[in-house]
Amino acid sequence: MPRWMYRSRLRLAAALMGALLLLGPVGAEESCPPAAALQGAWAEHGGESQLRFEGDRVVLWEKGVLRAASILRREPCRLVVRDQGVLSTWTLKGDEHALHLDRGKGAVAIDRLPQIPATLDISPLPLPPPRPVPPDTLKAIVAELRARDDRDQAALADKALRATVVADNIRYLRDVVGRYGWIDIPRFGKAAAAAAIFIAKHADDVRLMQDALPIAERDAKENGGGKEIVSVLVDEVLITTGHKQKYGTQIDEDEHGRPFVIPVEDPAKVDQYRKELGILPWADYLKKASQALYHGTPIRIPGPEE
Repeated sequence: MPRWMYRSRLRLAAALMGALLLLGPVGAEESCPPAAALQGAWAEHGGESQLRFEGDRVVLWEKGVLRAASILRREPCRLVVRDQGVLSTWTLKGDEHALHLDRGKGAVAIDRLPQIPATLDISPLPLPPPRPVPPDTLKAIVAELRARDDRDQAALADKALRATVVADNIRYLRDVVGRYGWIDIPRFGKAAAAAAIFIAKHADDVRLMQDALPIAERDAKENGGGKEIVSVLVDEVLITTGHKQKYGTQIDEDEHGRPFVIPVEDPAKVDQYRKELGILPWADYLKKASQALYHGTPIRIPGPEE
């Protein structure tokens, strides 16, 4: 199966001491902040993570990757969210200046920022409309995109090397599309258009993926573009912006290493959506994924409550 069809998705004493220092003395109480007190941008104390609480979502920037989680329900001291497609419960304590946030992996201290940084802008990039590309430049861009996609594939087995390749690829792609608009089939051809989507997806660049989506959909309908690529791109954008996926293309593993489909909008309609797009039935897709990635282990489909 093509690699882009799956999501891909201290010692005890020291750890306990760190938790005690972070959370304060035993018995210390913290208030539950009201929703209004959360609004705005925050940053992990002494760390690099940033968050922006909005009305119905939280925008997160972690390790250079941007995403959003939808707020589904507010409870005292807690938020029930959909983060990376999966339900999660976050606990928050503190006030409008400083909070302790626990997303299920231990509490961290976050402090309010005086203003919202550009890193928390999750809107599509303001790219120019398609512009004419000089023939020699066009030829060079097409060859470079294909070569970069090949390097990405070749570096799959080396995490450190691949991280460097992915970072360099996305810098190049952002520069090109910033000058000529998104890489479409009519100007650049199918292979280069597909390579551009792979580069944006592998870098988890949600701002670029949002730019690519309408063009990829048009290319699939009018210019012979890959319909499977469109299904993956739709699902990736939905998951990365805090929603369930539509086509059921993205698969993850639970804490025991068992594969499951990241929750979908409507399991009963997935085959209808896939038929309308012109791609494999869901059962066939999951069978291929199981054989290719999990030695035939069945892939669990989540229930509607997940």
